Amino acid sequence: MITIRDVARLAGGSVATLSRMLNSSSAVAADTRDAVLQAVESLGYRPNANAQALATQVSDTIGAVGMSVSEPFWVRRSKRSIPWRSACINMC
Repeated sequence: MITIRDVARLAGGSVATLSRMLNSSSAVAADTRDAVLQAVESLGYRPNANAQALATQVSDTIGAVGMSVSEPFWVRRSKRSIPWRSACINMC
């Protein structure tokens, strides 16, 4: 698994700079931004959702328990009632 440290090492910057760039901060120079984007692309870096949830204490995960998860009612109901775009729904 590629980490933010791997990308920072390849880009020649610090983890803090990489984090600022990935979080759309304007405090990053254009040449640094280009180096980071190139490193992200070449390594195939994707942020770890679990690590982000631990750091922000927000997981955007909803759990539901029902008799049958294959019942179409639960699928339709959960998709309509969840206002968040990035929510993850776990049905058991």
